[in-house]
Amino acid sequence: MSGLAQVERDHILRVLESSNWVVGGRNGAAERLGMKRTSLIYRMQKLRIGRPLIRNKDSLSNLAGGD
Repeated sequence: MSGLAQVERDHILRVLESSNWVVGGRNGAAERLGMKRTSLIYRMQKLRIGRPLIRNKDSLSNLAGGD
């Protein structure tokens, strides 16, 4: 990945994290970046950015065998 692509990827990731991974809407990452939702999704695919898996306490305790 080129230096510019890495900078773009890092910037998009920071904005996604600050918007709690909401891509569209008034407070979504696309709005904050000044781009269309579909354009952001395209850039995310090109830069191999995916939503992280969310694990909550219940699923972790079930995996550990707890109640």
